[in-house]
Amino acid sequence: MGLGVLVAFPIAYVVSRRQLMSRDGVLAAIVVSSLSFALGLPGFLLMFTFFATSTALTKLKYEVKARKGAAERAGGRNWRQVVGAGGVACAIALPAALALRLWGDARLGGALLLAYASAIAVSNADTWAVEVGALSRASPRLIVKPWVKVPPGTSGGVTLLGEIASISGALVVAATYATLCWLAPLIGSSWAVNNLLAAAAVVALSGWAGEVLDSVVGATLQAKYFCPKCRVLSDTPVHRCGSRCKFHSGLRWVTNEVTNIIATSTVAVAAFLAGYLIL
Repeated sequence: MGLGVLVAFPIAYVVSRRQLMSRDGVLAAIVVSSLSFALGLPGFLLMFTFFATSTALTKLKYEVKARKGAAERAGGRNWRQVVGAGGVACAIALPAALALRLWGDARLGGALLLAYASAIAVSNADTWAVEVGALSRASPRLIVKPWVKVPPGTSGGVTLLGEIASISGALVVAATYATLCWLAPLIGSSWAVNNLLAAAAVVALSGWAGEVLDSVVGATLQAKYFCPKCRVLSDTPVHRCGSRCKFHSGLRWVTNEVTNIIATSTVAVAAFLAGYLIL
């Protein structure tokens, strides 16, 4: 993990300079990157795939998304967002490393590794869905009530373009995971798994299913507020226009970050169980 800190610092410097994350977000990202190194370089590379591609899409047509009120806030993502996106995967990294290297339990380690990759796939699929879906010309619709239109960026709102992006994001992580496992014997990694194609399919399906679950939780349990000025729903008590919103529905403690953790942890458990069946 010490190597992870050394690798993370120059990346964190670039991120900070370009204001892609707040200062506390950068510190959280360093911790996340370091913990991912418990699984060796492949563990870090898989997490970096999520970070790099999601960051690139965040900047994609940023001005267009800003005009719609769906762009990432100025100053970049904070520590809560970083933990919400990468916390579950990092919680799996250490026990997965122990199972593979110390205990020598290939089945347990492989199942945990599958859960780790699936958690990252969910975060990648969700971020791709948000960042690309915000560019859709069609208005997002609430996933549990398709007849209800919501503003771009509202949790629980989906578009066809966003779902296509979600599937693509999950496939990118699955392909990276499969490549790293395939290269494992060549680079002396413990990532080699049996039934690689089935494992990669689990990661891809888990990523997309997790994004759908994230949207459902976002639409039903996540706190929603109503802006009396703009007459729209908001995920936060203060709308982007600056107006104080009224509580509308959901649970006050279920924020967007909590929603992310619920989706990624649920999918990670399912992927772990699937790993025991196929590996």
